[in-house]
Amino acid sequence: MQILLVGSGAREHALAWKINKSPLLSKLYGWPLHPAIQEYAEPFDCDENSSYSTLAKKAKDNKIDLLICGPEQPLEMGLVDEFHHYGIKTFSPTQKAAQIETSKIFAKKIMLQAGIPTASFSEVRNLKEVEGISEKYLKGSSSVVIKADGLAGGKGVFICKNKKEVSDACVVLNKNFSQACGRIVVEEYLQGRECSYFAFVNGTKYESLGFAVDFKRLKEQDLGPNTGGMGGYTPVPWLPSGAEKTVCSRILEPLLATMEKIPGSSYCGFLYCGLMWTESGPKVIEFNARLGDPEAQLLAFADQRDWLEIILSTLEKGNKKSYNSSQNLLNTVGIVMASDCYPYGEKKISSVSPSIEKEVFIPTRDSIVFSASVSEKNKKFYPGRGRVFTVVGSDCLSHLQAKSIAKEKVMQLEKIWPGCQWRGDIASKIC
Repeated sequence: MQILLVGSGAREHALAWKINKSPLLSKLYGWPLHPAIQEYAEPFDCDENSSYSTLAKKAKDNKIDLLICGPEQPLEMGLVDEFHHYGIKTFSPTQKAAQIETSKIFAKKIMLQAGIPTASFSEVRNLKEVEGISEKYLKGSSSVVIKADGLAGGKGVFICKNKKEVSDACVVLNKNFSQACGRIVVEEYLQGRECSYFAFVNGTKYESLGFAVDFKRLKEQDLGPNTGGMGGYTPVPWLPSGAEKTVCSRILEPLLATMEKIPGSSYCGFLYCGLMWTESGPKVIEFNARLGDPEAQLLAFADQRDWLEIILSTLEKGNKKSYNSSQNLLNTVGIVMASDCYPYGEKKISSVSPSIEKEVFIPTRDSIVFSASVSEKNKKFYPGRGRVFTVVGSDCLSHLQAKSIAKEKVMQLEKIWPGCQWRGDIASKIC
């Protein structure tokens, strides 16, 4: 089977590494070009500036059997729809189905229709109205949550405790995410512990992948701005017995059944359910129409199964429902290393980029480094901007040992790349 993997981040690096391990794979192609992914996938011969229609036609001409899209932006722009036009199978959602992530308001309305537990919310048409609506929520709770309706790279969510923080959030949204702010969600702040649940999905069929926890704030002790995620761990030992079955029955199955009834919205691909585990059980914070980052990196290394085999099985006709993923996951911790200017670019990145020997990225039995924005020259990698590396450690006995393995590699990289940002408290308090 020939597969085209679209995306060039650490998540796609993890997917390339994982898929490449499958004996069912004939050839894996990656697009656009990414130096680290080339260790596991051949570059697909198509200009990076090509339209998705051109990419799909070229995939058809090159006998690509299956498309897997890692990031959310191509889904929003209709990449999958173009591949369907040329009769190519995909394991990623259509533009309409991807609205479960690309529009927070679409997701909220689907949840109401499906009876899925989530926070109460208000739809606001412009930033001027946010402060007035937020004040009503603040009167009944210690905080209010403000979200850009559209995509914002995981940085368009603000938890505000007072009017000033609401005002500051509006300034950031207007400055950095104006295109995603045609509509805004103002919602109730949920109390509990946060985690995410993942599944392979096709229509109403699914195969569970498991739970993970990620750390959104930039700095230790959950301080600083929201980011796309600075690290995480899997599995999640503090969840109650039967948690997976609860999520499937209360959230996953009602969601998929409801989307199946909406023309053009039947879901296919990886699905991310962001959850707050409250006193009354799980409530949905958000859905993502793909694997999370850094969660994909953790799950790919923790899960001992053949993901390509599961994907192909899920795409086959017939019923398939399975929620026994926890037994497949090794204790795994990931730590993200970001550039000094992340997430909003307040500081200037050093003009001298350190060179890192490629040997650092060779996987071992209990560790691996996945990379995002890197360039390559003379068989060395040069880190760029943003969240550059996800350093993953795994251990069969404890998260503590897994973290120790990851941290040792992080400190090795920090000596080469001074000034980078990373959190030392990832997975410090699990139970």
